[in-house]
Amino acid sequence: MWVDAITERRSDEQYYLEKISVLNPETADLELKREQVEDKVHFRGEITETRMGTLYSLNWLPLGGFVKPKGEGDPSVPDGLAVASPWVRIGVFAAGPLANFIIGILLYAFIVMQVGMPAHVYVAEVSQDSPAAAAGVLVDDVILTVNGQEVTTSNEVRQIIYDNLGQPLEMTLERGTQTLTTSMVPRNPPPEDGAIGILMDHIVEPVSLWRAIPLGAQATYNQAMLIFTIPSEIIRGALSPEMARPVGYKGMYDMYQYVRAEDPLPQTAVNVNVIGFFAMISVSLGVFNLLPIPALDGGRILFALPEIIFRRRIPIEWQNAVNFVFFMGLILLFFYINILDFTNPIQLP
Repeated sequence: MWVDAITERRSDEQYYLEKISVLNPETADLELKREQVEDKVHFRGEITETRMGTLYSLNWLPLGGFVKPKGEGDPSVPDGLAVASPWVRIGVFAAGPLANFIIGILLYAFIVMQVGMPAHVYVAEVSQDSPAAAAGVLVDDVILTVNGQEVTTSNEVRQIIYDNLGQPLEMTLERGTQTLTTSMVPRNPPPEDGAIGILMDHIVEPVSLWRAIPLGAQATYNQAMLIFTIPSEIIRGALSPEMARPVGYKGMYDMYQYVRAEDPLPQTAVNVNVIGFFAMISVSLGVFNLLPIPALDGGRILFALPEIIFRRRIPIEWQNAVNFVFFMGLILLFFYINILDFTNPIQLP
């Protein structure tokens, strides 16, 4: 299949996509020799290609990338996937989600390398007449420990403080070359300026690639586990179904625009929020595809397990029929979610 994508230059000197035409493969060569129209740019070429026995194509239904192995559902095809051992089939079906997780790890590692890691917490501001001021805490003091616990993030400090409201609290500070210990009592209830009356910030240190990879893996694991907790969070009432529902293309685009606008780094720098957004999508796709639902990779892995455990294979005809029914159901769900993006769009902060 050949396509001809035409862009037109408007008065603002920007090019806009005007038309995409599908060309007849038999006359594509003649079509590609047409002279270009002034102020328009043509992008022409074949969108299917066979390389080393693999057909690469752009399909009409935008469901994302997929791989259809040779003989996937037909055991009569020699050297096809259907006649392979169950362990080989499981490896093939797990490869896609695994690639999603690897992409997530690399993207999260890239973010860590860009923004660094909090090494210490320091005091950015001290309120007058607050417990911290009375205890002698000064701006730029580095907080080393709180109640004997080492801290590296403001969340850790805040958690310990709020776990000890109304109780004596001991804090170890670094001031220049000195190490000081002071005590205070967090106010209960906390007023507007907080329980002890300080604002905190972080001292950030750079992270090497080899340290960033494990941190990226941890972030990927946390993201995957967070997805599994969504049903329980909805049941407990901690998360509304509207906020937890799947989103389609419009919803993802709205989220992309939001995270891009809210990025903490200057626009000239790498947009870490956008990178994190794509990492989240990649990990979410990996988790979704591993769900034990027929037509998904997890469902196909589930079909292969009885052959390993009981040495008996589920008839391929049954597998194909069940996969087809669930695939059609997923297609309907896909359209429903995308319609929902317009009729009931997600509410962003």
